[in-house]
Amino acid sequence: MIMRNDNLLIEIGTEELPPKSLKTLAQSFQDGMVQALNEKGLQFTDIHYHAAPRRLGLTVTELDHVQMDKIIEKRGPALSAALDQEGNPTRAALGWAKSNGIDIGQAERLVTEKGEWLLYKSHSAGQSIHVLLQG
Repeated sequence: MIMRNDNLLIEIGTEELPPKSLKTLAQSFQDGMVQALNEKGLQFTDIHYHAAPRRLGLTVTELDHVQMDKIIEKRGPALSAALDQEGNPTRAALGWAKSNGIDIGQAERLVTEKGEWLLYKSHSAGQSIHVLLQG
């Protein structure tokens, strides 16, 4: 899939802002937007703030239109707690599978230094910038 990106300009009209506070307010606006874009998994090249007594603005350069898809891993109970002596799933395993909306047979196994665990991997499609900006 080819990722599309464009520039984004955000401008907020305000009441008269104190000139001494403009840089601090604009920097805070920029820092908040950088944090929000990073939390949403949206990549961009650069971001700059603009400030005037009645406006704060941001220019975001080459902002992705869509988040990258994610693989979400949910580790379940240890295999020793997930299966009984006959190899049947325990209540813990069945409860974990139900909470993830899967059949116990769909669970994979994760082997670590500390033991073996049930694992479920799900695919989460990235959302478009239009949906994310509304939030």
